[in-house]
Amino acid sequence: MKAKINNVTVFVGPLSRFELCKQEILAERGANEEDLEVFLDTIEVRTQVRDAIEQKAGDTLSMLGTTSDAAALATLGVAALTVSIASSANYTEFKNAFLGALGELAGDQDMVAISTSFLGKIKTGEVIIPAMAKGIGLVIADIEARSTAVSQALIAAKAG
Repeated sequence: MKAKINNVTVFVGPLSRFELCKQEILAERGANEEDLEVFLDTIEVRTQVRDAIEQKAGDTLSMLGTTSDAAALATLGVAALTVSIASSANYTEFKNAFLGALGELAGDQDMVAISTSFLGKIKTGEVIIPAMAKGIGLVIADIEARSTAVSQALIAAKAG
């Protein structure tokens, strides 16, 4: 049996992994051979982009470390915001509580100065957030889809 992988014709066995994946994709998507080629090209492009990201930004574990740091900072900010709002009767109290909490969490670093510098770098284009490069709407749609799919799997596992 012949298959075309990356525009190269290769000979594969009757139950090759490529052929099984191809059959699954065709059945799952109700696609034809041409649709499959477009789908595989999309996967190839995605792989090339991910390879470029790894070369420029670091390996998966390095990226995971940075992502973990970002998530922890975001969680810290939401927690400080929540406590500050809950313990304040007006805007002035809230502002003082929130900036005080950030100050305590930052130790000897000035969170206002750090945040001002960060936002300034984003404004000038010196720093680009991946969500901005992808498009905020697309990122939100991806978050919606993945969050829903993960939640559905968790709900199904809990029910089963």
